[in-house]
Amino acid sequence: MKVIDKQLYLKIAEDVAVFTKDEIDGIAETLDWYIEEPEKEFFLVEERDGDNLMGFAMFGRTPITTFSWDIYWLLVSKHYQGKGIGKRLLNKLEERILSMDKKAVLRVETSTKREVV
Repeated sequence: MKVIDKQLYLKIAEDVAVFTKDEIDGIAETLDWYIEEPEKEFFLVEERDGDNLMGFAMFGRTPITTFSWDIYWLLVSKHYQGKGIGKRLLNKLEERILSMDKKAVLRVETSTKREVV
């Protein structure tokens, strides 16, 4: 199992500047749970350019459902945005889920932070 550098993931979350403090805390907590027990409740896919983390997505089964999944976090480093990384992450996530279930419903919410002009 791969070693996760939590601070590297959190740096991407902070740098994209779309998450509230509570959402950053939620990402940190989700990463902690994943690090403690990988693929028990949460799953992780990532895109890298060599050793550089370009983006990642975390997802898990929706509690008390048969084939529903929640996409908790899908982030692309601001340096790699607009290059198809998000689409590749979503494809990886879908492939991973469909390797476990023949059918699935994906659910996602977006960040709540308002842009300051």
